[in-house]
Amino acid sequence: MHRGVSEVLDISQDLPVIGRARCITVCAGAKSILDLRNTLEYLETMSVLVLGYQTDTLPAFYVRDSGIPIEYRVDSASDIAAIVEARDRLNLDTGILVTNPIAETDQVDPAKHEKVLQAALKKAAEEQVEGKAMTPYILAYMQKNLPGVIEANIALIKSNVALGTQIATLLKHT
Repeated sequence: MHRGVSEVLDISQDLPVIGRARCITVCAGAKSILDLRNTLEYLETMSVLVLGYQTDTLPAFYVRDSGIPIEYRVDSASDIAAIVEARDRLNLDTGILVTNPIAETDQVDPAKHEKVLQAALKKAAEEQVEGKAMTPYILAYMQKNLPGVIEANIALIKSNVALGTQIATLLKHT
């Protein structure tokens, strides 16, 4: 859910798909530029089970901890595989979202991140950037003004692929 969703109903296309598809999505949480609380609420509305992998809070993509609690924590890929198998035995038609925080050593500085994010939001408002143009605008601003974003993005992709591979391997053998 994008910021300002109450004024403009701007929901990322992937959220309804996760809600209606029997998929497992591994991600580094929602991008911090989004409305994180409303994103979690929407996922709950869509009956998506949100799991925190080795975390009790929602990761915020480039930053490990958004400060927003997640209801369900799992500590291993085998825990996730067991949950997927239970969902499948019950014939539930909903996705599972596994939030996998970026490693502490790979995250961008949280204080700098927040400062740059607020500056990006302010500049976007000044330039009257809205709707679908907002996300690419803010991401480009952050890439230009926040050191380590590209490296963090590469690290979180590798981490998500590694966890997804572990889960897939466990599911393949059961």
